[in-house]
Amino acid sequence: MKDMHYYEVAPTQIIRATSASFTYASEQPLVIGQLVSIEVGKKVFAGIIIAGVKKPTYDTKQILAVIEGTSLPAPLVSLALWLSSYYATHLATVLQIMLPRGIQKNRRASSPESKERLRDRTKNVLNKDQLAAVETIHKMSPGSALLHGITGSGKTAVYIELARQTLAAGKSVIVLVPEIALTSQIVDELSQHF
Repeated sequence: MKDMHYYEVAPTQIIRATSASFTYASEQPLVIGQLVSIEVGKKVFAGIIIAGVKKPTYDTKQILAVIEGTSLPAPLVSLALWLSSYYATHLATVLQIMLPRGIQKNRRASSPESKERLRDRTKNVLNKDQLAAVETIHKMSPGSALLHGITGSGKTAVYIELARQTLAAGKSVIVLVPEIALTSQIVDELSQHF
């Protein structure tokens, strides 16, 4: 018999007002922040693993599947728990704000290889205006820069180049998306480069 692992999983929808998480079993070890599919009653929900726990004295259901290969960073899980506690808000409500919409919908698995075949280029080729923007931002003292341009003018290419140079310098990058509707488009674009 396989060793079982036990986790507290917070559904991304409110199941019970008094309970933010439920205990589930898994044959495979999982990590905090992992997005999984769980059964509550006869319905299936998405949930986030918020803690590993010891085997409970009662029977538990098994985690059905891992929804995403990449887990939510542990500091973000801690932030969600803190927000829920501090603002007296159900954890599911906080998770709904943090996670992209439609996270529970069945999506086709996509492999990085198939994406690479769609695009031959491995490097952005910037025009003179984009290069000038990158150079100007690099010459600035620390602070904020506002990049103006109409839709489709190539601002994303500037962001990607700045992110690439920042990562090459051994630093980290956070990309803030101005509209929730643009999230999947930006994620797809960044996935092509990083």
